[in-house]
Amino acid sequence: MRSIIRVVVGFCAVAAIVAGPTIPAASAQPVTPNGLTTQVVSGDTFTTFSFQRAWVHVRVFGIDAAQPGQCFGNEATAFAAAAMTWQPTLLEADPRWPSADPTGVTTLAHVIRWDGFNYAVEAARAGIARAVYVGQFKDEVRAAEQEAKDAQRGIWSANCNFGQE
Repeated sequence: MRSIIRVVVGFCAVAAIVAGPTIPAASAQPVTPNGLTTQVVSGDTFTTFSFQRAWVHVRVFGIDAAQPGQCFGNEATAFAAAAMTWQPTLLEADPRWPSADPTGVTTLAHVIRWDGFNYAVEAARAGIARAVYVGQFKDEVRAAEQEAKDAQRGIWSANCNFGQE
């Protein structure tokens, strides 16, 4: 089992180097990943290969990102792709909330890149997602959302009516 983990971690390191530069973590502590994000579906939904040898469809806990076709939806997907594709990732369930959506198909998780980049916080800061005021990182996500509102970034810009479509 350890040799499998070493191979996967080695693959992740190579994949991260090949994938090129990503959006840097603001000021975070590195984490131990438990998966590799391989595909971005939208600004708040990814496909991750779990190191437990399973594909996981993940919905990011704590945010609601603009979807393709909505105001800043394409930008949200592009931000997610730049930040997360081929990145070793920690998927962490929130102990106070269910770990799956009502269908049981999608895992709800905090998504943290190997370098400590908390996706929900940074998506809110970039103005491509609004905070959902629940979860262990709700204060950080709320503060990042307020920063984006104050700067009129993304969905908070004057020419966007995200959530009112």
